[in-house]
Amino acid sequence: MEVAQIVIKPEISQEAKQQVIDRLKEIKRDVLQNGASFYSKAVLYSEDPGSRSNGGYYKMTRKTPFVKEFKDAAFSLEEGEISEPVETEFGYHLIYVEKIRGRELDVRHILMKPRVSNEALNKAKEKIV
Repeated sequence: MEVAQIVIKPEISQEAKQQVIDRLKEIKRDVLQNGASFYSKAVLYSEDPGSRSNGGYYKMTRKTPFVKEFKDAAFSLEEGEISEPVETEFGYHLIYVEKIRGRELDVRHILMKPRVSNEALNKAKEKIV
């Protein structure tokens, strides 16, 4: 049996991407300047179903199967440092390196995904018809 599929992905606007970036930067400022808890922010705002409930926590090494952009950003940070927003195929991440033990990192992250506008969704639907 052969199956064919046509996929039309709606385009995400620069404005939607910028809103997510700005929100992540706001969270970073709140943690750094006001002492807000990164853990709590991750529980409240992260869209990563795999780590949201435990405050965005992951233990990782260079061999952990994460996307390259995430790993590169995480391994470029010092202990206690928070990244700028990092774009991956999953959305935008804010990464906090909690602990470095040799080649192993304890990280927390917040994932946010830009929203697709109704207009973009309708354009994609029109293309497929």
